[in-house]
Amino acid sequence: MKYLVVLLVIGAVFWLWRHNRRQDIREAQAQQQAPRVPQAMVRCAHCGVHLARQDALQQGGQWYCGQEHAQQARQAARKDTA
Repeated sequence: MKYLVVLLVIGAVFWLWRHNRRQDIREAQAQQQAPRVPQAMVRCAHCGVHLARQDALQQGGQWYCGQEHAQQARQAARKDTA
């Protein structure tokens, strides 16, 4: 009788473990299959690298990949006007 109870407990634990594992696998597959939203891309006015608009820096109507390129572009514009 003791062995039957132990066997039933082990069986129940195994069933719960498999059930939760299957549910986790289904959730992971659903997340992988979720469609990605395309991001708007812009081109750095200084170096020409394309990057996502949310990562870019806009100054003076131009897009830049970073603060350093924005400053270099301003300095180049000052030299051209001088």
